[in-house]
Amino acid sequence: KPDIKEEHPMTFKDSTDKISNGIGLAWNTVQSWAAEFYTLLPNILAALFILTLFCVVAALFKRGVATYFKRQGRIDLGTLLSDLMFWLIVAFGALVSLTIITPSLNAADLVSGLGIGSIAVGFAFKDILQNWMSGLLILLRLPFRRGDQIKVGEIEGTVQRITPRATIIRTYDGKDIVVPNTNIYTSDITIQTSQKTRRVDIKITVGYEHDIEIIKTMILNALKPIEEILDDPEPQILCWTLGATSLGLKIRWWIKSERSEEVISRARAIQAI
Repeated sequence: KPDIKEEHPMTFKDSTDKISNGIGLAWNTVQSWAAEFYTLLPNILAALFILTLFCVVAALFKRGVATYFKRQGRIDLGTLLSDLMFWLIVAFGALVSLTIITPSLNAADLVSGLGIGSIAVGFAFKDILQNWMSGLLILLRLPFRRGDQIKVGEIEGTVQRITPRATIIRTYDGKDIVVPNTNIYTSDITIQTSQKTRRVDIKITVGYEHDIEIIKTMILNALKPIEEILDDPEPQILCWTLGATSLGLKIRWWIKSERSEEVISRARAIQAI
């Protein structure tokens, strides 16, 4: 018969020895970490000082850029560029601090790693980055700015501000609409206040039995007292369409480009006519 070795059950002493060995190993590991920490402590303090210095410099740059563009009347562009400058300087400071803590760290490898990571982040935050780039291009090309009245699709109102993500438009009835910058950049935009003045048209019909010259004189005299209607260029009355029983007239005049001027002048002109 083959020899059968008897398995002895683990005794309390064996269990105690294993626990003691585990605790000793853990304690040695903690001591090793503590020794490494004390060794790196001067580097860590130097890195924190450098990072703090970079943060202060970044804050000064941010304030300087924002102040400069505010003086140029381009607050939104200043906000976007100052935030970008701030985070770029802080990121560079963090990279320098890491190289101080671990001198063996290869900056080129870290930058390449960040490049691969940025691609992944780019895919994850595609819409955010698109809106940010669209906002930057809008602010650089400056097709409109704060206070301009624009129309994008069915949305029409006054531009309140242009943020990195979206443009805030306040409609004429007092509602704020957040429009993504990508939608604005890729859509047709009507800028109502791009020029100092714009024209308003209305149409009326006059029966053929009336004298057209008398009618035109009466309408011009009715428009003269209206303050919102500009004298230069003068209002015009044009014979526009030939109907079966009446002649169509187009009346047009020039106003300042704000929406309120159009509403008031149109209402007063129709009442006067």
